[in-house]
Parts: sequence; C-alpha cells; structure tokens
Amino acid sequence: MSNKQKKKELTYKQQKAIIEMLKNIKTFTEIARNVGVSPRTFYNWRKQKEFSQAYNEALNDLKKRLESSLEFPIQLQALGDEKNYKATSTNQAEIANAINKLIERNNILIEKQDINESKIEALSKTAEQLKENLIYIKKEIQKIKTKIDED
Repeated sequence: MSNKQKKKELTYKQQKAIIEMLKNIKTFTEIARNVGVSPRTFYNWRKQKEFSQAYNEALNDLKKRLESSLEFPIQLQALGDEKNYKATSTNQAEIANAINKLIERNNILIEKQDINESKIEALSKTAEQLKENLIYIKKEIQKIKTKIDED
C-alpha cells in the first residue's frame, strides 16, 4: 500500500472530540475546550474528510449496537418470558427514542455552529477590510500632514 493509499490516522484529541460529540452533552466550543483545542481547530477538524468519516462510523456503530440490543427482547419473547419482554422492550424503546433525540440535537447543533462560524468568518472579513481602510486613511492623512508641513 502506497503512502497516498494509507488512511490518515486521527490524533488522540480528534478521537476524544468524536467521543464528546457522541455524548452530545456540550456545545462545540465546550467540546473543543474539553479536548484542549481552539474552537477554530475543532471546526477545521469537522471539515476534514477523515474526521467526518470517523465520526459517522462511530455514530453508525452506536446505532448498530442499539439495534442489536433491541433483538434481545425478541429472544426473550421466543423463550416465553412475556413479562420481561414487555419491560425490556419498553426500556429499549425509551433508549432508542433518547438516542434519536440526541442525534437530532447533535444535527441542530452542527447546523447552528456552522451558521455561527459563517457569521464569524464574515465579520472577520469585514474587520480585515476595515483595517485595510484605516491603514489607507492613515497613509492619506500622513500625506496631507506632509504637504501642510512643506507649505
């Protein structure tokens, strides 16, 4: 396998960030701080193909584990333990609903974070333009002062 074909390994902090995202109990800024990186670094990671793939694989693995755990109540029912089946299936349904809500919340947070980061990026561009304008004005003022001093 050539170097180009090798899959890029995620760093420990990137792996920790994915775990924090799956927990879905914090904002992206809080996740970044908890992992020990800046929010901008975390934002850049989320845009990387390898990071997105690893996150999606972890999320799909979590879903598969949940689905396989939902098979257990069916096995209990086959054994004729209807009482345990009903209790377990109810618990599993509650867990499934909770995970679905967490996934929805995570998607909403990602969307909001992307919108906020887009706004920050636009504000940064505006600030840079204002800075350039101030530098230009400062140079023009200096030219006028020089001309006044010469007269």
